[in-house]
Amino acid sequence: MNASRESLESLPAPENPILRDAINVYKEDRFRPSVVKRTWQTIWSEWGKGEDLQVDVPYPSISDLHAADHYGDLVIMVPSGLDKKMLGRMFPQMRNYRINAGLGENTVGNGGLLRVSTKQSNLNQTEGYLQDVAELIGRRPISEEEYIVASQFSKLLNGIYLDEKGFTRIAGMHEGRMGRAQFFPQGNLYMDWTISPETRQPDLGIHFVRPVATH
Repeated sequence: MNASRESLESLPAPENPILRDAINVYKEDRFRPSVVKRTWQTIWSEWGKGEDLQVDVPYPSISDLHAADHYGDLVIMVPSGLDKKMLGRMFPQMRNYRINAGLGENTVGNGGLLRVSTKQSNLNQTEGYLQDVAELIGRRPISEEEYIVASQFSKLLNGIYLDEKGFTRIAGMHEGRMGRAQFFPQGNLYMDWTISPETRQPDLGIHFVRPVATH
């Protein structure tokens, strides 16, 4: 899925003028590694105001940027020091107790630049099936923190959150098992970590993640 420059330019702009300018530059030149680096440095400078968060965005490879565009992936930056409570403070409109209270494991790990599939894939499948698919394609299921970052970036870039019309599986929400999540158009975040691994539903899919090659 290739997003043309014209289609990106016609989307709603962010309200924050600093982010608006950064996103406009990104839309114009998103295949340039220095632009991607600068965009994400600016985003985290704005999102992370008041937080003790060190962010050093690496330069992505040009080939991975083109591959991400070809497959319709978002390129996101997840800082290694990020945690749920920080995200709750950055995006209070999520109104999610689990995030605000920092419940569950921190699954950020080393963070870094990541490619995130934007379309819900493999709908109506069990957790075991999705794990097999992830292994087959060399990706992994998205985590809680990654999902929030990707959704907030999608809102900046495309004017909509991920999964406003469905649910996605989220890795490692309870005792290593997947849960499910959904963003509402107003920015509220729904999360459920009690679903069975065997749960299947027509509007429940998954977003896969893989690292971006950097230098």
